[in-house]
Amino acid sequence: METETAENFFANLEWFARFFQDIKWLLRERVKESLKKEGYTGDWSGYPKEMRDPTMPTHYTVTFEGSGRPRVQVTALLRREWGNEDIPVQEPMLMVVVHDLKREDFGVSDSIRDYTYIKEFKSEGAGLPFAGILDWKEPVGFHGFFVPLDAFNDKNCQDELAADRVIQEKIVVPLRAILDEHFSKPGKKPKTGA
Repeated sequence: METETAENFFANLEWFARFFQDIKWLLRERVKESLKKEGYTGDWSGYPKEMRDPTMPTHYTVTFEGSGRPRVQVTALLRREWGNEDIPVQEPMLMVVVHDLKREDFGVSDSIRDYTYIKEFKSEGAGLPFAGILDWKEPVGFHGFFVPLDAFNDKNCQDELAADRVIQEKIVVPLRAILDEHFSKPGKKPKTGA
């Protein structure tokens, strides 16, 4: 490998490592801190791991839960492919989903992302906001919205306070609106189904 090629390879590898650390910091620390104020105390996270061929993760999901609260999943989408061609989403983006499934399962955001098991899907254009029902053993109602990752760039998030303001505006306020409109009582099924 030529020296210049090797230097570019390692520089790109370091950039992606920092990028994934930034996503982890954003979701596992800053969003988690903001959602604590909304009654969400627990979280767990994961990303796909390819066992045979090494590859970059296509997404990273953090699920937040609170006693008697509907689950909130925030997924960083890191690929161009999108299962629903009707939603013109440009990645990388955050997909924020609220659903009424009681068990721990990444499948809700995975099914929405890949557009599988969808019984009903509604969107108000450009994927903001969207709602639907998954056709699993039991119907699972969901509501959500997208946030471009660019909203969390270095200019907007120079420190934790600035990052928290962006999280409040782009995630917490729209999330609160969904919870109030569709999940008005903790643990209640969506009012409108979808």
